[in-house]
Amino acid sequence: MKYVSWALLALVASTAAACARTPAGAIRIKGDHFVYPSQQAEASIRLGPSLDAWNVSCDKRHALVWGRAWDQIQPGDAPYSNLYLLDLDKGEIVAHVTVSSGSYETEFSQDQTLVRIDERILRQADGTEVDPPPAFHPETCAPFAGKNSA
Repeated sequence: MKYVSWALLALVASTAAACARTPAGAIRIKGDHFVYPSQQAEASIRLGPSLDAWNVSCDKRHALVWGRAWDQIQPGDAPYSNLYLLDLDKGEIVAHVTVSSGSYETEFSQDQTLVRIDERILRQADGTEVDPPPAFHPETCAPFAGKNSA
């Protein structure tokens, strides 16, 4: 019984420590939700399981969130990932894209009209692919907490 009590105490302490490392209002993934600060409080958008990473625009109005859907891939299928373009002001999904490539390079354009996902260029307003892709000038800003998951 003594060992069970210590194990339970250690579990509670580690859970409390993990919660302390993720302050309220921090941009993060929590289960199948992307959580971010909003005007009133904290907001979240439910996306689905297997979320791994994100990139937030410099103006903090849009985000790209992605993850590999391991639970939906059948044996013999090529792995794929779900990628979501989010409008954080409206709290909604602008576009859902399925990609089969491995690592992702995601960027927002300097004029906040386009996003780049590897070699694909999408309109930020509605998520439609732009073909042929125009010249893309990535945004630059000082790093901020939660800019990306790296």
